[in-house]
Amino acid sequence: MDDIGWFLGGNRRLFEIYAEAGSRDIRTRFHDDYQRTYYKSGKGPYQLDHVFADSHTEACVTSWHVDDRPATAREPYSDHAPIIVALDA
Repeated sequence: MDDIGWFLGGNRRLFEIYAEAGSRDIRTRFHDDYQRTYYKSGKGPYQLDHVFADSHTEACVTSWHVDDRPATAREPYSDHAPIIVALDA
């Protein structure tokens, strides 16, 4: 979103800080592109929600997916869809 004119920015730098601290965005092992987690009517299909983990925890992740049902139901619970992460400890 940092490249969208009206957005104040900061995501790119935040992700850099997380990477420098040793955290990883878990999505990247399962999806090359961002996945939609934001479903507010009239807004873009953004991935506003992320899950980061240290390298040990990230290695235990067996799946990562967005459950869009709570955000796309007839009467949605939220305009954000949850990210479901499964771990094999």
